[in-house]
Amino acid sequence: AEQTLIRLGALERGGKGKITELGARMARFPVSPRHSRMLLAALELEESRGLKGCVALAVITAAAISQESPFTTGDSSNAEEGEKSKEKSEEGEEDEDAEGTRGSEDVKQLELKKRHKEAHHRFIHPQSDALSVACALEWYDAAPEPHAFCQQSFLHGKTMREMSDLRQQLQHILSSHIGFRISDADGKDTAEGVEGLERGEAHSMEKDTAVVEAAPEYVVYTELLATEKRAYMMHTSAVEASWLAHHAPAMYDAVRDEVRCFIRASFGLHNWELPLHAVPLVEHDAKAAPAVFATYLLEGKVFKALASLKKESLFALQPATIRRPEGKSQVRVLNLLEPLQRERVSSKAALAQHLQRNPTFLKSQIGAWLKAGTEGVLEGIWLKVQQEAKKFCKKEAARSEGASNVSVGPAATLSSTSPSPKPVAKAAKSIANTAAMQEDPPRQDAAAEDGFLVRPVAL
Repeated sequence: AEQTLIRLGALERGGKGKITELGARMARFPVSPRHSRMLLAALELEESRGLKGCVALAVITAAAISQESPFTTGDSSNAEEGEKSKEKSEEGEEDEDAEGTRGSEDVKQLELKKRHKEAHHRFIHPQSDALSVACALEWYDAAPEPHAFCQQSFLHGKTMREMSDLRQQLQHILSSHIGFRISDADGKDTAEGVEGLERGEAHSMEKDTAVVEAAPEYVVYTELLATEKRAYMMHTSAVEASWLAHHAPAMYDAVRDEVRCFIRASFGLHNWELPLHAVPLVEHDAKAAPAVFATYLLEGKVFKALASLKKESLFALQPATIRRPEGKSQVRVLNLLEPLQRERVSSKAALAQHLQRNPTFLKSQIGAWLKAGTEGVLEGIWLKVQQEAKKFCKKEAARSEGASNVSVGPAATLSSTSPSPKPVAKAAKSIANTAAMQEDPPRQDAAAEDGFLVRPVAL
């Protein structure tokens, strides 16, 4: 919980729970920290970028997802009849009559579920459960007879009333305490258009959610409902990968074997903004690349043999500390980064070569990260790391040798009609440069060239 508040900016890092100015503003809202942070983020967007209606959308969404789903399913509607049927069966009625009664009840139950689903259809947003509930809330607040509306729409009346009251309360806080006047987007339904913005475990979506049919690649959710078999995501919403890229930190790409970051690029005299593009971090911040690489190394994502250290909870300090502000004062972090930065190691290939020359390179530094009394475990693991490094170097050597032996075609014989070596070399260099540009666009660090202006994203 404390780490969540720190990530949201409500508490200072290393400040022994000291609340920030942002945290004090968040505390004014009677909703969860994530939802209050969303409200303030929407407020900032509307004031700084002029996105009219953004706060109104955030308010109705926060009110909607702060309560349980108001959509009734009809599962318990025939519970009383089911109990009567059960009593009759126990009194000794014929098995055939009991089966006929149950069959009739099943048909009624299916018909009732169908009626519920049809009534809810007008509220459903195909890519967001949160927006589906928000839409129902908008209809509820606009209905002249809210109670009758809930009955006709198969909505839980008490839940809808609590959502509506919370919505009004949030609007009052924003207008009275923060001094912001809420206005709806011109000509648009206030229950549409909200975009959602860390866990590594596998979760499932609710079977009744409309988001399942959209089959999005990425989703966000408000809470997890844990059962004996699996955990279900509640209030899921689809998000686009491009939205996430704006918040993505530098990462180690195992396929490319390099640490990559995202850059923002603009083009032309008017600085047209181009999509985010991933490039090697070492080209923009050679000192930061080893730090990112070290995190992935300790987590076993560079050499698989090291993965057991985290899996068996042998670390005295979590690897993620390396990239946090408090890591700058940790002796373990400094001792691990010093040889990596000195030798400019930020790839598996570079580290494997060092291990070939010096088998104990980084061994003592990594051993210092383990809990007291568990250092001996590293001996067996380190032998496996050396084997992985040796195998990797052999594979890379074979690949380089194979590439150098590739024959494009019969060797051309220079004659009076053949082009001279200089133009041929110049043409080959031009083709190579063109291919490189197609694979990776021109990238400069805050420098303009041929109309391009590239700025690295803050890490």
